[in-house]
Amino acid sequence: MSSEEFDEIEKKLKELETQINLFADSVEHFGVDTNKTRQQIKSEKDKIRSDLKFANAMIKGADEDDLQLETWKIKINELQGAYDSACTDFDQKVNSTGSAALIDSSAPAPKQPKTEEDMLELGKKIQAETEDSLQRTAQMSSETVSVAQKTAVQLRSQTEQMNRIEDSLVELDSDIDRGKAVLRRMFRRVWSDKLLVVLLLLMVLGIAGVLIASGIINSKKKNK
Repeated sequence: MSSEEFDEIEKKLKELETQINLFADSVEHFGVDTNKTRQQIKSEKDKIRSDLKFANAMIKGADEDDLQLETWKIKINELQGAYDSACTDFDQKVNSTGSAALIDSSAPAPKQPKTEEDMLELGKKIQAETEDSLQRTAQMSSETVSVAQKTAVQLRSQTEQMNRIEDSLVELDSDIDRGKAVLRRMFRRVWSDKLLVVLLLLMVLGIAGVLIASGIINSKKKNK
């Protein structure tokens, strides 16, 4: 992965985190102390959903061997969970009793429950949406745990590999030390052999000198 692609994904995730935080804040203050209408908040919701899909596509296109990929997957799952939670809160506020007062005057007011059956049906709908959100959150949590486990396995494998490399380096240092010791012994033997040769040469020269001197002395005696 190039540095430009890496920076682009990092930038996109930071932008998404900011957008989701602002969206959650708008939902929290919707109808209380905010000037944003339901349609404006819904536009934010749709844009974030589109950006999340785009970020997921960017991450899926990244190199599978990149350790940073696992961190990005965990981050995108966390952002998706925060977005789903804010969306659930927003839908509950819009569909709850009295939500007509929270809705922009330019938008048509939703049909309000009038009977106990209508209230029960609305409660079931909200409960179903909440259960769906909880299921998605549980699934994302499971995926996050799976990604974390894979990351731990990769880190453990790399740690073992580094330990093996360190052991190899230690063994190599030991071999080098033994090689140096062998070379020192060889050099000592070579110098010892040279000294022995010099001594032998001196002895031969000495014997030759004695023989030559004896020959000269004997020759002089015969001449007399």
